[in-house]
Amino acid sequence: MKISFKSTINIFTLIALLTSLLGSALSVTPAYAAVISYAKPAATGTGDCLSWANACTLQTALTEAIFGEVWVAAGTHKPGAARRARLPSNL
Repeated sequence: MKISFKSTINIFTLIALLTSLLGSALSVTPAYAAVISYAKPAATGTGDCLSWANACTLQTALTEAIFGEVWVAAGTHKPGAARRARLPSNL
């Protein structure tokens, strides 16, 4: 069986293309961005956790923080209503 120079180049081109595509697929970044949730002992501002001025409670930050970080202000953080609040199971 005789292999021509042209078919050898095509095989190498195909391998290079597949390797490039595989490398691109493995380095895909997730569709979500890391978000910082800000928590204080008592909610302030809008309480949406998006800044220190609008910090939420630690319980809210932990419940809503799926991706990202929770930054916690100094102070005494107490559990939610009637001390029955629990951490979400996805943590």
